[in-house]
Amino acid sequence: FRNRQVEKIYLAVCAGGAHLIWSDDDALAQSRVIETHIARHPTKRDRMAIVSAPEDGGPPTARYAKSTLRPLATDSKRSVLQVQIHTGRTHQIRVHLAHLRMPVLADDLYG
Repeated sequence: FRNRQVEKIYLAVCAGGAHLIWSDDDALAQSRVIETHIARHPTKRDRMAIVSAPEDGGPPTARYAKSTLRPLATDSKRSVLQVQIHTGRTHQIRVHLAHLRMPVLADDLYG
């Protein structure tokens, strides 16, 4: 893990069809990279949130987070995504998907 030689790939069942973040009709053939900064939510301390980078006025605790999303199956109400995380931030997948308005199904914290 320390040398970044292990790929971390997960499956996520999400609320919402892939059309929410992929505009192309052939969404199942495409991946999307999400690059943000994540830090503790300023008022809801049990959550993490998308924030600006520290050099752009964000909190000094903000950490870079990168995920690659690839839809595997989708309909108008839900999607199955393959999620590869390139960084390992707290709640990274959940925060990125909630930010895209495709929260993980049954996620009481971010859903």
